[in-house]
Amino acid sequence: MKIQLRKNALTLAIAASLGMSGMAVAADTSSSIKGQIVGPQGNPAADTKIIIVHEPTGTRRVVTTNDTGTYNASGLRVGGPYTITIDSNKFRDAELRNVYLSLGEAQKIDQQLSELQMESIVVTGTPVLFNSSANDTYYGADAIKSTPSINRDIKDVVRNNPLVVIQPGSDSSMTIAGSNPRTNSITVDGIPLNDDFGLNSGGYPTQRNPFPLDALDQVTVQVAPTNAKSSGFTGGNVDAVFKSGTNEITGSVFYEKMTDSWAGTPKNNGKEVPLEFEEENYGFSIGAPLIENKLFFFGAYEKYESPQSIEWILQVLVLALTRQKSHKTT
Repeated sequence: MKIQLRKNALTLAIAASLGMSGMAVAADTSSSIKGQIVGPQGNPAADTKIIIVHEPTGTRRVVTTNDTGTYNASGLRVGGPYTITIDSNKFRDAELRNVYLSLGEAQKIDQQLSELQMESIVVTGTPVLFNSSANDTYYGADAIKSTPSINRDIKDVVRNNPLVVIQPGSDSSMTIAGSNPRTNSITVDGIPLNDDFGLNSGGYPTQRNPFPLDALDQVTVQVAPTNAKSSGFTGGNVDAVFKSGTNEITGSVFYEKMTDSWAGTPKNNGKEVPLEFEEENYGFSIGAPLIENKLFFFGAYEKYESPQSIEWILQVLVLALTRQKSHKTT
């Protein structure tokens, strides 16, 4: 007798972001900028305004340098591009464009201003993919989207780090720098998604990736980080954040299917071995502004279905019990 079991994986990720200056965001889900602004002679440029604009959403953050010319802007959205304007009452203003921020990292941006009579200079930044540690890597939305992934798993993204190894097999356990898979940690928007009870060798609390891959905005791989904010694990850390919408209406739809009718029939010692499998994976994502430059929405949905057959030899068991009962009766 065959009993058909159907596995359903239903994941829903919804994120909303309020683009206000001064909004407090957890350090593990955001980025920051710090640095020092000085004048032509190298003296600190106090009371200089630093205007930080996130171009996709139009959100602004304004900070002012202190007496030493230093500033710090925390709680910024990851990615970019950002446009940073340095507004000074004494010296010529400066502008930095195409600045990208990495998850959980403080990017240092120093600038020396020129005299007012000098020609304006525009400095163009480039995306930052690595921090000071050569072992840590950062993957943005474009890198995540272009990464081939049959199972739509975040592990297919982080395996681009040369120190990350995904073991073969259905469990796909992950090792970082040779550490035991159970010593690693995976967090999304600051929430741990680890197998605390040790029921799954894949590291997740579920059998498959527990969230839609299209919902990821940025992924960070940290190899054995040694800082106070990283705790609860002894191996590596995979940190990710969800998208939260922009001023543009975006969306995507996908459908994937695998079935035995599309595959050949393998042979064992010249004998055909029929295959029985069928998998369907489909979903969509949508992002839109609710209030331009202030409130945004993003949602992603993904479902996985795979009927599996488990054979129970019930007839043999029933026959054995029947014989045992009749033996006792006689």
